[in-house]
Amino acid sequence: MRDLIKSCLEMAHKSSRKSIAIPAIGTGNLRVPAVTACWVMYDEVDKFSQNNAATSLTDIRCVVYNKDLRTIAVCSLLSTTRSPTRGAGSPGHGGQLTP
Repeated sequence: MRDLIKSCLEMAHKSSRKSIAIPAIGTGNLRVPAVTACWVMYDEVDKFSQNNAATSLTDIRCVVYNKDLRTIAVCSLLSTTRSPTRGAGSPGHGGQLTP
């Protein structure tokens, strides 16, 4: 899951994309715990942001199925307690990381 998210971010960056939407992978039939899925998404976005401060990717969105209330709650909580330190997704870069 981590490698997939990292790869998607890198491909969007190399293609000079401005935005990307990343689904909460595995939280449905694969039964990946919401905490794990959300943590990995936010952690990979943080790492990407730190390593690619000059990226054109300024809008990174985490997408959650609207009836998956547990994952929505976890991602919402993480979005208020974790924020990328710099680069894409950080307020100083003009980007956003939104559940």
